[in-house]
Amino acid sequence: MKLQQSLLVKLEKYHQNKKGQFMAEVLLAIIIFLLVFIGFYNLIYSYVKTLNQSKEVFIANFLAQEGLELVRAIRDYRFAINECRKTASGQSDYPFCPEYSTSSWLGDLGNNNTSSITFCLNYDFNTSSCDNPDSLYLNSESFFTHLSSNTTTKFKRFITVTTTLDGINIESATSVKVISTLQFGNKQINLESFIFNLNK
Repeated sequence: MKLQQSLLVKLEKYHQNKKGQFMAEVLLAIIIFLLVFIGFYNLIYSYVKTLNQSKEVFIANFLAQEGLELVRAIRDYRFAINECRKTASGQSDYPFCPEYSTSSWLGDLGNNNTSSITFCLNYDFNTSSCDNPDSLYLNSESFFTHLSSNTTTKFKRFITVTTTLDGINIESATSVKVISTLQFGNKQINLESFIFNLNK
């Protein structure tokens, strides 16, 4: 009888030890799973974050490059109009040579009698004072613009035009230095170019 009771006590202790060991194994498995899950989550999060940052830098570079191209386009547009007017026999021929909005090649910023000017510029060549630019917007055709639209973006663009020679104003210059600045978040991209053969 005592032997049976002893065996029962030992068996009960054995089962209790097994239960404790099983619980410890389950707890260890849960901890390992959580560590693997957290590591995997951090890896995915870092990848997505890096991908988004790369996308923003990619867009910002293109928007900054576009700023330079828009200034070149103004130069080319003015040149084409002036060449057209040289061949026009009179005012009646001007419908074929569209009027430019102002006598200064940088559009509606005034007479450009300064050696350096900063402005915002849109695809329609409309310029505006832009010392502290608002964010660019996405219009209904998914183009970036300074004109207020439905979707605000984190990108801000402004352009600085500076004469290459001291004492010469922009309107009289034959070449200018153009800096297209793109701000997004706490980052900034500057692209520079020189534009020659300005034609009044």
